[in-house]
Amino acid sequence: MKKSVVVLFLLLLFFVELLFWINTSRIVKELTVFEGKLFWRSSPKGRFLPWPKGPGPLEALSKASKVDEVFYTLIKTKVYLILLFIPLVLIPVILLKGS
Repeated sequence: MKKSVVVLFLLLLFFVELLFWINTSRIVKELTVFEGKLFWRSSPKGRFLPWPKGPGPLEALSKASKVDEVFYTLIKTKVYLILLFIPLVLIPVILLKGS
């Protein structure tokens, strides 16, 4: 019973992370680096947390937050893809652990 709950939780976590990654990948294109700093291309600025939301329609640079910088780096370096699949890797490990 405990294993099945953990496996279901990991599957749910994977699908939520996948949806988050898809949305994040869409809006990361709205960021640009200008003079070594990260900016949203329009205002009001977008956000990655609690759920990704693109910036507004006004053409003006808006400084990105530190959280935005972290997600931008994770997406651009493909590290988030590795983090995305960790729950799927853990499922067989959990299922085989007690066998």
